[in-house]
Amino acid sequence: MFVLLQTLIVLYRPDIADPENRVRPTPPPSLRRTYDFIIIGGGSAGSVLANRLSENEKWSVLLLEAGTNEPDATDAPLSVMTAQDSSFAWHFKTFPSDNYCKAMENHQCPWPRGKVSFFWMEKL
Repeated sequence: MFVLLQTLIVLYRPDIADPENRVRPTPPPSLRRTYDFIIIGGGSAGSVLANRLSENEKWSVLLLEAGTNEPDATDAPLSVMTAQDSSFAWHFKTFPSDNYCKAMENHQCPWPRGKVSFFWMEKL
């Protein structure tokens, strides 16, 4: 079973098997001084918005995301739980309430949100 898992990882995720050769976003040699649109947040909404705006070749679009490269441990779905209390998380909490999170300190539950892969995407 373990050999099968190793084979599947090499076939479907070569970046995990060979992390030195994974594709990494790199900054362009010189950033523009101005952009038509600057989008902060490369989540699903920010990425879709940047993609749609960049369809117009006359517009310059800069997409920024906070964080560092993700640790290899986050590539396995269940192991991502270990990153919740690390530098790869924003450490958001819910508002205090008497109706929920009663067992938690200050009646606030953790609200996990990740931050990885600082990159910019630019269409010139």
